[in-house]
Amino acid sequence: MLRFKEKLARKIRTGADTATAEVIDADNPKRYADDSKRYMEAVCSQIRHQKVRCYIARELEDHIEDRKIRLIKAGIPEQEALQSAISDMGDAIEVGQELDRIHRPRPEWGIIAVTAIMLCIGVYVQYYLSRIAAEGSWAGREAFYKYMTTLPVGIVVLLAVYFADYTVLGKYPKRIYAGILLLSSVLNLFDGQIGFYRHNIDARYQMVYIALLLLPAYGAVLYGYRNSGYGGILRCGAAAFMAILVLGYSQQKYVLVIFAAGGLILLSAAMAKGWFAVEKKKAFALVYVPTLLSIFGFFLLKVWRYGEEKNLFLEAIKGKILISQETPDGFLVLFARSIIKNAQFIGQGELSPMVNSNTTRLEEILPIWWGDFSLTYLIHQWGIVVGILTLTIFTFLIIKMIRVTFKQKNALGFIISLSAVTAIGMQCLLFLSANLGMCLLVILPLPLMAIGQMSFLVNMVLLGLLLSAHRNLDIILDLQSVDRL
Repeated sequence: MLRFKEKLARKIRTGADTATAEVIDADNPKRYADDSKRYMEAVCSQIRHQKVRCYIARELEDHIEDRKIRLIKAGIPEQEALQSAISDMGDAIEVGQELDRIHRPRPEWGIIAVTAIMLCIGVYVQYYLSRIAAEGSWAGREAFYKYMTTLPVGIVVLLAVYFADYTVLGKYPKRIYAGILLLSSVLNLFDGQIGFYRHNIDARYQMVYIALLLLPAYGAVLYGYRNSGYGGILRCGAAAFMAILVLGYSQQKYVLVIFAAGGLILLSAAMAKGWFAVEKKKAFALVYVPTLLSIFGFFLLKVWRYGEEKNLFLEAIKGKILISQETPDGFLVLFARSIIKNAQFIGQGELSPMVNSNTTRLEEILPIWWGDFSLTYLIHQWGIVVGILTLTIFTFLIIKMIRVTFKQKNALGFIISLSAVTAIGMQCLLFLSANLGMCLLVILPLPLMAIGQMSFLVNMVLLGLLLSAHRNLDIILDLQSVDRL
């Protein structure tokens, strides 16, 4: 095998030397074109990843042409100028090997390491919670079993997405987007649960994860409408409106809000980068003015539909914003806040003064302590240090993901990475804000660490997309100059 590679390298080098050092017949222009083409083929033959070869070939061709034009302006005949331009590029084998070193897969070890740490922590936390739950009669003690059975499936999903070609999203954005919306419409038809491989799946509850998966697909739609002017912005708005209509039929209205907020972030980023080739101020006005008017109109419509009971609706809104103890959500937030205030820095804390004096265990009063409020419960059991550690891990993860996103050299990789950051970041924000007693809009499982099989798998897909985009950072790229060599 080694001899074969040496012979192949020698053969290519011979062709490259012919292209760069041979005295070329000045009366044969076609010979010059052939030598230029042979030089580019010799360079590209050293680059292992085929996807980057077309970019390199175009860059080499442009570079040689620019060099030739400069030499012609200096008074050198055209054919000699082309020969000199090819010679100035250097040895084809060396140039190709250098480009191959540059354009290699680039794993993001920081995010991979944090993901592995989070999975290990998640295994221990689920084991601990299930062991405590097993002391009573709570059926949720099976959560550890479900988490452990989902873990290997999630890892396989992550690896599959990581090594897959994420540019498929850019090739077929409308089809993928329409397919996810169709799946959402089908799930809306089921009011109860769907039996699937010995498990019952709450169809409508899964809509929130469909909304999270819609974000990368919507980002690909934005990518497809680049350089299409104000018409492209309107089409992107229409695509978002279609998703809002479909998601709006779900009983969980927060699903609509999650997609709308995430989609608005992606569209704003696309406009800020000038994707639509229009004046940015007008583009933002075109998007945000109708959005704000729609929100205001929706609010007035809800008030009108409640009629004489509109005070109930207003009190519910007030409870979420002002955190009133009179509302169920406000009480939960204040209760979580009280638990944290009475927690020790390390070790088990005291029960909240809001707890009935006849209650001796927090599990008897804190709702869904094993899931939605698992962090609040662990802070009570282990101390405030748990909250600090959790915040540190997820802050590092989000910052690392944001940095990876803004390192992207191509538009598709950027928007796909941003969609993953947005989806994971919103889940973290909603979970942590409720568990730390800040506010309770809606609680979603903490990515990778809390229970929730569908949540776990969807977040593994999102992480896989971001890592895949970074892995191909120097392989799938917008045209870059090779002058750096």
